[in-house]
Amino acid sequence: MRFSIVIPTKNRPKELRKIFASLLIQSKLPEQIIIIDQSSQDKIIKNELKTVLKNKKVEFNYLCNDKIKGLVEAKFYSLNYCKYEIISFFDDDIVLQPDYLEKVDFAFENNPKIVGANGIILNMPKKNFLQRLFFKITHKGIFSDNRYEVVNSINKNNLEPHLVNTLSGGLSSWRKDVFKEVSFDIKNHFHSYEDKEFSIRINKKFPNGMYIIPDAKLKHFHSEINRKAVFKLTKMNVFEIIVIYKKNREISYFGLDLMLLLFSLMAKVFLKSILNFNIGEIKSFILGFKDGFNYKIKADGR
Repeated sequence: MRFSIVIPTKNRPKELRKIFASLLIQSKLPEQIIIIDQSSQDKIIKNELKTVLKNKKVEFNYLCNDKIKGLVEAKFYSLNYCKYEIISFFDDDIVLQPDYLEKVDFAFENNPKIVGANGIILNMPKKNFLQRLFFKITHKGIFSDNRYEVVNSINKNNLEPHLVNTLSGGLSSWRKDVFKEVSFDIKNHFHSYEDKEFSIRINKKFPNGMYIIPDAKLKHFHSEINRKAVFKLTKMNVFEIIVIYKKNREISYFGLDLMLLLFSLMAKVFLKSILNFNIGEIKSFILGFKDGFNYKIKADGR
């Protein structure tokens, strides 16, 4: 199958060079690479990457647009340029193993039931038993997320694609036709929970269509550049959790899944505030709750 690769980026040329290099040594080269660059002028490396790509038979679209605000809008914008059957979205701080696209291609070609897929993150932080238990207890209903559990269950004797209920947006591959039915919500201000919000709508339209491909592997380095400050992140997370509930209350457990997740987040915020002798994060939680509670869903946010 043929691939369009989309990499949204902002002010991270060092990271962009690394993922670009990992794409050019793939055993199966993509047919198209699209960079959606929201960087300041001094961080744009368009000419440099064009030179590197000169002898490769890969279509290259380097789109500079600092009016695009955020990751979700960048992905939505890229769909106007994607030409091929599989669209893969990658964060710019990812490095692919050399056979990554080959393994993804094989899985999609041989499993028509797959509409979207993630590979395996080789350097994913390990969670201890209590962390895993706490996450499982507090993420129920519409917030259920079994990625970590499924990845931990995979062994070398079972490399078939494994069904999951959520995909990580920053390392996701999709059949292009999916976007005729489900697109990115650019109206309702998602960021941290954009992959959960999108996965919920995929599950509604394409039940049992998302998978982990065990032998497609990569590393995710989580660059600190452009990361939200703790207080802003807390406010944003609370807001997005409430907005997800408002968009999906018909499949919620009578709001119990929302209350459980908010209570767990509130408990963590209060504990951190006590330990750090700083109530700033508590204020951020309250502001996020207030904004989310008062927010009216924009109906045209798909």
